[in-house]
Amino acid sequence: MSDRLDAPPQEYDPASMPAPSLANQRAPWYRRPWFLASSAIVVVAAVSIVTDLPHPITVAQDVAAQNAVLVQMRSDARECAFAVKESFHLYDRFSTGTLSPSQLATTKTYIAEDEVPCSFAGEPVYDLTNNVQITLTRAGQHIDAAHTALDHWISGTALKAIEDIRQLINGPASTGLRANLDYQAHELDRERLNVLGDIAQAERILGTTLVTPSLPVVSPPTGA
Repeated sequence: MSDRLDAPPQEYDPASMPAPSLANQRAPWYRRPWFLASSAIVVVAAVSIVTDLPHPITVAQDVAAQNAVLVQMRSDARECAFAVKESFHLYDRFSTGTLSPSQLATTKTYIAEDEVPCSFAGEPVYDLTNNVQITLTRAGQHIDAAHTALDHWISGTALKAIEDIRQLINGPASTGLRANLDYQAHELDRERLNVLGDIAQAERILGTTLVTPSLPVVSPPTGA
């Protein structure tokens, strides 16, 4: 026989293979899966970075963007602004003793309802807190400050003031509650001026008049 049965089997030796065979076994580095996958990640990241970079906008575009936000802010503040004005008016009437028993009962209902649009139980506060997107140009930074002040005016100070009024009307007179309501009234006016001041700063930068939320002027009520 030409082949020996006891000859050791030949081991696989890549070095002994012809060069063309080795080339056929492995793809070039730029075609290998790990490189293709890495390249795809890099491309996606680069596109994301480029799209996130700030792009310059014209003054007209800036005015339009800030006014769109201010229109939304004014709309979201409208119900709470009405509730604040009504609550202080009703408390003044309660304090001067000009409410009949039936009017007093209706007033208590109205005050309880007035708390809702100034709290997170009302849709306007949720919308103001979560759905306002501000273009942060130089002017937009002042609109952002106005937005923060308005948010606190509504869900912070206004809500506390109406809660104080409800407790004062529903229960016996409390010196501490009356003092706290007096403080909240001062804070409402201070924060209202902050909102208007920040918008005025944006107006000076843009050289035009912007939309302004309508917030009531309240005065510390007389104690009952």
